[in-house]
Amino acid sequence: MPNSFAQTEPHPVIGLVVDKKTNTVHVVDFDKSPLVISKSYHATLGLVPGDKEKEGDKKTPEGIYFFDEIRKPPRLQPKFGSMAITMNYPNTWDKFVGHTGSGIWLHSTNEPDRLNKNFDSLGCVVVNNDQMAQISSDINYRTSPVAIYEDLNTIPEVLSPERMTVVKKAIMDWAESWSKKDLDRYMTFYHPKFKSAGKDIKMWRDYKSQLNRQYAVIKVDIINLTIIPHPKYDVALFTQV
Repeated sequence: MPNSFAQTEPHPVIGLVVDKKTNTVHVVDFDKSPLVISKSYHATLGLVPGDKEKEGDKKTPEGIYFFDEIRKPPRLQPKFGSMAITMNYPNTWDKFVGHTGSGIWLHSTNEPDRLNKNFDSLGCVVVNNDQMAQISSDINYRTSPVAIYEDLNTIPEVLSPERMTVVKKAIMDWAESWSKKDLDRYMTFYHPKFKSAGKDIKMWRDYKSQLNRQYAVIKVDIINLTIIPHPKYDVALFTQV
């Protein structure tokens, strides 16, 4: 298992890694390096290989996601078994690149024989009822990341410690530029098509410029930093103090 999920200091970040190549869901400790796998389960994935791009393509998306909601009977149709946890597909990146679709879940099934197949879903990640119960007890659905890879063991460069050092430095430089009120440098960390809270890149710059004038001192410290790498993009989890 590649070993370069990067952290600043130990703190629990329990989540899931889905390896589409091996049809495996791993419960992992992202705060450990090398990455620690505590449990692994076979999963049934989307009927069609490849990364999900549009509604109805029957593919399991690849990327880094988070859970939205737990659903159980009677709010859950019988075909989804004892429990489902919805995911935030399409996420911000998916929407940015024009990917469509919805309803990508981690769920169980009332048809155990489905688990004998590697590919038997419309894009969801499917495990059996007992496994679903165990997974749900191991994670925090409000905070646990779900990293879905095409093939986890063929991306050593993306997962290299050297690359993670570069990513970590970029995040720290971003925080430093904010603290120093270096607006020109600060804005270099943002994509030209950036949008947040209803603000485009120009509005964001104007907003930050206003804050720089409003506060005599701005101090931004980053703690509990965990970087989850992916061939498509990286996700940084941290506490800003």
